[in-house]
Amino acid sequence: MLRWKKTFATLLAGLAALFGAAVGQAQPAWEAHPDDSLLFDVRLGQYRLGDGVRGYQTPASVCLNLEDTIHALDIPVEIDEDAGRATGWAFQEENRLLIDRQSGHYRAGEQSGNLPHDVIFDTPEGWCVATGALAGWLGIDLD
Repeated sequence: MLRWKKTFATLLAGLAALFGAAVGQAQPAWEAHPDDSLLFDVRLGQYRLGDGVRGYQTPASVCLNLEDTIHALDIPVEIDEDAGRATGWAFQEENRLLIDRQSGHYRAGEQSGNLPHDVIFDTPEGWCVATGALAGWLGIDLD
């Protein structure tokens, strides 16, 4: 009987650990590693824009360095990493952009909302933004 209780207790502990991992108990945060960095060309048709954009493959998507993207597209957006904000506009002055990491909110043109935790990553090169969010904020398609 004692052996059965130990086996059952071991089985329950194993199932609890497995269930806890399945429902998303704290997973280690993704961190940028230099060996995993990517370099992209920004192209508009046959024309190459800027000197390339650094990025990373994250668990959920590819992210692009925000500063590199701003320079490649030549858009007036300023990043203040100390304040945790990026402000400016993209392609038309009506498409005002505000990313406020301190408050956890963004505003891009008529859109606004909360910043999900898996959209902006801190890397040694600066902010790296998930391509889906970045494309939506700038009002462009990224292939």
